[in-house]
Amino acid sequence: MVTSILCTASAGAGKTYRLTQEVFLRLQEPNRFVVAVTFSRAAAAEMERRLLGEILKGELSPPDPPSKLSLIMRASRVHFSTLDSLFYLFLSTESYVPQIADEHEILLILRRADERFFHQPGLVEKESLLSVIARILQIEPEELTKTLKQEADLLLARPWDAEELKNLRKQQELIKARFSRYQAEVAALSQEYRTAETLKSLHKLVIAHLLKPLEELPSGTLFNHADLDEVGTSRGGIAVAQRDSTPYRKLKDLYPPMRSLVAHYIINTQKLRAALLRQFAEAYTQAVEEEKRSSRRIFFEDIARQLADLDGGEEARERPILFSRLYELGFHRVTDLFLDEFQDTSRIQLELLRPLLEDILSSVNQEARGTRSIFLVGDWKQSIYQWRDADPEALQSWSEIYRTRGQLSRDLLAYNWRSTPLLIGFFNNLVRKLFAGTEREKELQAPPPLEKRKGTYQGPSKVEVIPVSCNRSDDPLYQQVLKQIMKLREEGIPYGDITILCRTHTHIKNVTKLLAQNGIFTTSIRGRELLSTREGMALYLAIARVFQKDTPKDLKERQMPNNSTALPLESDSKDYLERALTFLGFGETLLPLAEKSSEELRRTPGPHRFASLARILSSFEPYLPRVVMEAVWNWGEGYFQYEEAKDIHSFLVEWRQNSSLITVPEPEHSERVRISTIHGVKGLEFPHVILLWKEENESYPVLSHPTENFPLSLSKKETREFLAKEPVPGARSFAEPYEEAIEARQKETANLLYVAATRAVQTLTVLVRASQDGSVSGFSSLLIDACQSPLDTTIEPQAQKTDYGWACQYSPLPASPLEGKPTSEQPATGGESSKAEKPTRTLSSLRIDSLPSSPLPRELDPAYLSERIEAATARGSRIHQALSALTSDGGYPSPVLADEEEQEVLRQFLSHPEVQKILFRPGAVYTEQHLSDSNEFGIVDRLIVSSDRITLIDYKTGYRTQALLTQYRMQMERYRRMLTTLFPNRLVDSYILFVDDPKNPIESL
Repeated sequence: MVTSILCTASAGAGKTYRLTQEVFLRLQEPNRFVVAVTFSRAAAAEMERRLLGEILKGELSPPDPPSKLSLIMRASRVHFSTLDSLFYLFLSTESYVPQIADEHEILLILRRADERFFHQPGLVEKESLLSVIARILQIEPEELTKTLKQEADLLLARPWDAEELKNLRKQQELIKARFSRYQAEVAALSQEYRTAETLKSLHKLVIAHLLKPLEELPSGTLFNHADLDEVGTSRGGIAVAQRDSTPYRKLKDLYPPMRSLVAHYIINTQKLRAALLRQFAEAYTQAVEEEKRSSRRIFFEDIARQLADLDGGEEARERPILFSRLYELGFHRVTDLFLDEFQDTSRIQLELLRPLLEDILSSVNQEARGTRSIFLVGDWKQSIYQWRDADPEALQSWSEIYRTRGQLSRDLLAYNWRSTPLLIGFFNNLVRKLFAGTEREKELQAPPPLEKRKGTYQGPSKVEVIPVSCNRSDDPLYQQVLKQIMKLREEGIPYGDITILCRTHTHIKNVTKLLAQNGIFTTSIRGRELLSTREGMALYLAIARVFQKDTPKDLKERQMPNNSTALPLESDSKDYLERALTFLGFGETLLPLAEKSSEELRRTPGPHRFASLARILSSFEPYLPRVVMEAVWNWGEGYFQYEEAKDIHSFLVEWRQNSSLITVPEPEHSERVRISTIHGVKGLEFPHVILLWKEENESYPVLSHPTENFPLSLSKKETREFLAKEPVPGARSFAEPYEEAIEARQKETANLLYVAATRAVQTLTVLVRASQDGSVSGFSSLLIDACQSPLDTTIEPQAQKTDYGWACQYSPLPASPLEGKPTSEQPATGGESSKAEKPTRTLSSLRIDSLPSSPLPRELDPAYLSERIEAATARGSRIHQALSALTSDGGYPSPVLADEEEQEVLRQFLSHPEVQKILFRPGAVYTEQHLSDSNEFGIVDRLIVSSDRITLIDYKTGYRTQALLTQYRMQMERYRRMLTTLFPNRLVDSYILFVDDPKNPIESL
């Protein structure tokens, strides 16, 4: 007998660990069919990895190999998948099911659907309606398809016949004509009594608003009052004695009918909008579906809808066809169903899961125990995907039925394993503020007991909420982000450990631009855009060089990534590409190969498609990282499957237009600040978080009229407040959906803020936008209150109050086990330029992989080679001696060098920005450091020891060959093994620096 559980797991509570343990316990019994449904593929893979780790090395792992093997065999039958993948599996029982389109395929399908839509013969007949849409609804043809895509389902739900559309257009013109006549009377009144004392107040309060175009009304709060006397009283601008004046009495008579006409105009416009768009919605939907069929693809959102349509749609209570599909796949034998992140389930997803859930619960008794079980885990406070149709209330209502019956028990994971006690105390304060008056405010956390912790808390921890006064511009807020980053750097925090979270992509764009201007590079959570790397841009230019005549004309205008200075190019000629590749450091590698490939392909008939691209990529492979080659190869392979993929030229254009979709993974501990939206980091954690929080004007999903079911578009707050006053019968029904949406969006914003704050492991800095006088409101005020409130002393008794929050110093980081004192201590800025100097900016701040050079020719006289070796050895010793005495500002004792050539080589080497970033990382510096263990011995040229990683550097002079590289790597691997033993909890970064290779001096291992 097993227990069915609804488990609430707040941030950092060990949700994945608990899931793994529960699955492991189910596998102790034979013949269990376990299905584990997660929110993402990464979570599914992580669960599978942890389950195998628990079987092999966990606390409950059986000691004998046969039992372990038996558990591994059972684990192999566990079905891990995302919810969409599970539904796609159910749908696969149909006679034909298309493949799921990826991001690039979706873009291509929608683009072709737009072209198909605008070229439909029937659209020519409706050309006049397009002009009406542009004139009345302010929707240009370019934006029409975007609107139709968002609202198609609602538009198709409410038909409008031609007679209704005709009447609505006629009514629109009548309203405008009547309002114009009233405006003429108001204008005449204003002109007639322009010298009257009363009119001076009335003009500002009333007349100026009444004379505005009808499309701009309501303006302010004027029309919120049914009578003009109320307007005067509330605004305090019209004396009681003046209300008997002639102009006031005339305005008082004109005001009510004009107010009613404004309301009728808004209501009629909403209906006319829906009726006009309905004329195109069916044609657009048909165009999209035809493109999907021709591409043999479906979108993710189609999966659940098609599955629901098998039994009559989303509202069907009985689903016999779906259940028969479950029988076909054997899912009627599921004994245990696990659902991760239950709060992100949509209503239609719940309806599709319901037959399976209820079938399992039918075997569960009133003590929540049975031969089968369900395990639902998540956190209501982390529901932030309601804009993607997540409906936590639906699952909450469904689960409450079975919880009341006793068939579903509740569990709460009380510990936070992620963050420091200081941050946990702040999170509890924040929960009390954000979720006051709800059950959520009781879901507080505590640090795990000492005996259960995997280790001790180390280093400083702090939480700060800093209000930043801004006028109209948000620039002070972005400047404060830069200041906080520099402050963390002064404390010895690497760039790679800093994460910036923003609410919108606009904030990300502005912050990224400011940081780049100050020599600080960023990366996204999903990886770096390929064209933002030196290697990716070089590959793009090299391919363009092969097909010189097909080079995009605007290529010369493209700014180099992460650099505000464009290449010094004058034309799109051959000379341009040669200088561009040389500028990027590939003039001696990719450029000759590109010219050779160009000559070969001239003899090959066109059009040049994927076969030619594959040939070019194969020739470039020795000189570029594999991850770059694979990204372009996969992109090209997918692109050339489509009809519009004409040749390499169209491929380059497509690559440039959709460059954000082609990314490469960011190396761990890279010297780049991570930056992301809050939605993009759910489920992740970061050592040091800077949260940029600005109260935004809430956007709403597409809402429909509560009774007539057509989509609404009331973006102005004044309009919604005006209709809520019921100026004409039925007006309030247009505002009610927004009132409900506002309440739901407030809850989701509270969840969003909670998710953002709880990503932090060690430090959290929240920057809130304040008005010019320093005042804040809304969630910003709650943040400040939570941070200024005392922390629970039972959680963190040693917390110290600071100007903007709290701080605590935990046990110091482990000391270096190396013998002797460090040669020097690198500053926290890591050898960057001083504030007085302009920071060095490069195209790629971190190499993705090594770039092999051409091998040294071997056809040399042996005697001459020996003489060269002796001279090279002496030269190498002098350069090593100079580098061993390197100071933090890049200085070295030049007298040890023999001549100007050696000094020039060293100057070029030390001026390389990538070399500077490695040599001057923060930490204790050891030079010529002896390393040894029981088996091996070595001397390291330069060793930098910091709190979280060790940087191992070895200098090499002379040319590099493949044979020498192999020996160097073996040598560095020995050093790594010894350092891993000395520093078991720190990452070891290894670099070979080639002093004589100014273009490519770094070999990252």
